[in-house]
Amino acid sequence: LHIPLDVVNIIGIVIVSGVIVDYGIGVTYEYQYNLKIGTVTAVSLSAITTILGSGVLLFAKHPVMFSIGVGMTVSVFAGYLTSLLVVPALCDLFVKSRRREARP
Repeated sequence: LHIPLDVVNIIGIVIVSGVIVDYGIGVTYEYQYNLKIGTVTAVSLSAITTILGSGVLLFAKHPVMFSIGVGMTVSVFAGYLTSLLVVPALCDLFVKSRRREARP
């Protein structure tokens, strides 16, 4: 996209990575214990509010603020999709392989 990364962007992406890890941990916990407690709804609402908050920076005229907005918005969106699509598949893969190993 020809958007330069600077130190502020990298720090923003690192902070957002912590939020993304929370999404994955919540989905993993729900999947591991076969719970139906609304984790997907909670993760979705959290991601939407974070994307809206960082998405506002996409309208900033200052190049650094715009760049932070792009980095944070793309990171949160990618982490959200990963937590809902990739994490359950990985959990299913590891749980099945663990069950096969446990059989006598």
